[in-house]
Amino acid sequence: MELVDTQDLKSCEHCARAGSSPAPGTKNRVSFRARAKNSLCFFLHTHTRAHTSIMFDFEKLSVYSKAKTFNAIDRKFIKDNQLDPTTKDQFRRASFSVVLNIAEGSGRFSKPDRRNFFVIARSSIFECIAVIDVLKDENAIEEQLFNDIYQKGEELSKMLFAMIKNLEKLPFLFYTLPFFLGVQWHPEWKVNEKSVSMSIFDHFVQSALMFSRK
Repeated sequence: MELVDTQDLKSCEHCARAGSSPAPGTKNRVSFRARAKNSLCFFLHTHTRAHTSIMFDFEKLSVYSKAKTFNAIDRKFIKDNQLDPTTKDQFRRASFSVVLNIAEGSGRFSKPDRRNFFVIARSSIFECIAVIDVLKDENAIEEQLFNDIYQKGEELSKMLFAMIKNLEKLPFLFYTLPFFLGVQWHPEWKVNEKSVSMSIFDHFVQSALMFSRK
């Protein structure tokens, strides 16, 4: 137990919960639990505010932001125009797929997994462009809007292509560190006598030379 000023415990400024309300300046016996509760409340509020500013990884990606813009334009066009059910549904799904696959891919741990989702996102862009191309032939979309969607789709496609290629690369050190490669051919293979063995050896040499030039 300790004596504290009850004015300190009158209310919690963080959650607006009322506390005891004796006259200011009076002393009451207040348990340690009451002070701990007030401190805990302060801790929770301050930490909650801090965590609300943290974003998911995909929200930080420029390609994700551009994909949302691309999808918003597509959705508005779909909403404002009378399209047949098949075209409407296909266009909406393909456009939304770009956003979702970028987001899901960013949450994968392995490079091959991330690459696969980005490949799907890029393919969905192609699908969207094909849809508006057909609509253009039918005079069902204005030229200016067609160009806008086309240009944004092309920009997204290039960004995703770069991301996909980057995920295909071998680790940097693999290219920069010098190394020697030794190959032992056993006598029983009789390389000079068997065409299959000679062919395998020749292909190995050519592959090694091609890799060294890259």
